[in-house]
This record gives sequence, structure tokens and C-alpha cells, in this order.
Amino acid sequence: MNTQYCLGVTRSLKDIGWLSVDLAGAPDVQCDFAHLTLPEPASVLVASHVLEHIPQRGRGEDRVRRTIEILTCWHSQMQPDAALIVCVPDGDLVTRLMIERPHNYWSLSNTEFRDILGLIYGGNQDDLNRHYMLFNQSCLSWCLAQAGFIEIERIPPERDLWPGLPRTLNTAAHDLRSLNLVAFVA
Repeated sequence: MNTQYCLGVTRSLKDIGWLSVDLAGAPDVQCDFAHLTLPEPASVLVASHVLEHIPQRGRGEDRVRRTIEILTCWHSQMQPDAALIVCVPDGDLVTRLMIERPHNYWSLSNTEFRDILGLIYGGNQDDLNRHYMLFNQSCLSWCLAQAGFIEIERIPPERDLWPGLPRTLNTAAHDLRSLNLVAFVA
């Protein structure tokens, strides 16, 4: 069966052939991302700027271990050969900008990078808009592999995340500050 889910969308997506998943609003599936339980195994699961918002505590090792637990849970909810698309703020870019601009990295509003501190911390308007983890490509790829995913590749921000998924649902993923990876279930 072809069941496509998009995490972090608070309204129904049935009209375009997808199912939305969130705790807030009126999604097709109401569920906590950290303990994902889907009504049917996913053929495609999109988590665009969701993973970094899942509450975590502790040191870096604890957060990486927790990320692997979450990704392992997601893996268990997917069909064989299913695709997971994960988009997060690009930690490699954040680090590079802080090194290249040590005296003004916090003031990039007139550049294409806009707000680097927002990439690190999130908007912080409420508890749901806070970042608990910053990933670079190496860390996120390693976490995906540890959770059982294979064929992990970067998706350039100018490319569509998945056929039939409207860009308007994932505008942050098409930003050059986004790290977008696709990985598959064996």
C-alpha cells in the first residue's frame, strides 16, 4: 500500500494523497513524533524541520542516543523499501558562518542567511518552537544508519523533496540553510 505521511502538519492532507501527523490542530493522525504510531506502515515519511524540535535533555551523547531511538521508532513504522525524508537546520553551515564572521555572525539579516541564531535555537515563541538539537550532515547520517536506514543521500534545497509533495508544505526545506536527507528502509 502507498501510504505517505508528513510530520508537523496540523491540517488534513488527504485531498493531495498524503496524511498529516501532529499533536496540535486537526491533522489526519494525532500522534507524538517521539513515539510515532501510524495507522498503516509508511511508504514515505517526511519530517521537515521536526526532528530538532523534539524535546531532549542532557549532553550531546545523550541527545544523539535519543535521536537514534526516535529514528528507530520511525523506522519501525515504515514499509520495506520506504523512504524517509528528514530536513533540519544545517549545522555545518551554522558552524562555517560563525567561523567566517566571528564579529557579526548574529547580524546576518541583510544576507541570504538571515538569522543564524534562529537556526540554532528556533524561534522560541513557545515550547513547540524551540530547537533541542543541531545536526550536521555527518551526525544525522550516522544517526540514520544506526537506526537501520540505508542509502542515505543529501537532497539539494532546490530539488523537490518528493514527487507530489507541494513545496508550500515545506518552505523551510527549500531554504539554502536546510540540510535535507533521504534514507531508505532495507
